[in-house]
Amino acid sequence: FSSGITLFLTKEVVSAFKQWKKKEKTRFNTVLPRVSEIYEEMNELLNTVKAGRVLVLKAHNGGGRPSVGTQLYSSAVYEVWGDLRSVKESWQKQPLDEEYTQLLVNLESNGVVYLNTKDMKDGVLKQLYFASHILHSVVVKIAQDEKSLYYMSINFSHPVDLEEPSVRESVRSSVNRLKQLWT
Repeated sequence: FSSGITLFLTKEVVSAFKQWKKKEKTRFNTVLPRVSEIYEEMNELLNTVKAGRVLVLKAHNGGGRPSVGTQLYSSAVYEVWGDLRSVKESWQKQPLDEEYTQLLVNLESNGVVYLNTKDMKDGVLKQLYFASHILHSVVVKIAQDEKSLYYMSINFSHPVDLEEPSVRESVRSSVNRLKQLWT
């Protein structure tokens, strides 16, 4: 009798494991083409608005759910670039200061933040922008889950009118496409 139960339980565990493996394999196979499409969309936006760099970043606390009393960080997830250098490797788990945190608060409230480097308050982001010769940036919320806020930063190394309807429409359209790919 007990050997029959053991055999039954073993079969159930093996079956559950096979289903889990199949689900994981299917999940990875469906995510990979979407990541490729995210890069395609970012490249399209880079070329359309003549940006120097487009990044998808995430704000996180380095592990679990964000909470008061834990350090918040920003990490680059995806990046495409033109006339600006890549920062993806160096922008990992960067501690957020007060100014960057306020940017994310504004982003959460408004969905988009338009930045002119010369008008920014001193902080880690302004230092990066000056070092990278970024004059303007558009930061747009893409998605969030329990642990992270995902957002896109579109950087310009040349003067650009961020109020120009064609720029705003290109950004809006691209963000909508990224939001669809993210879900």
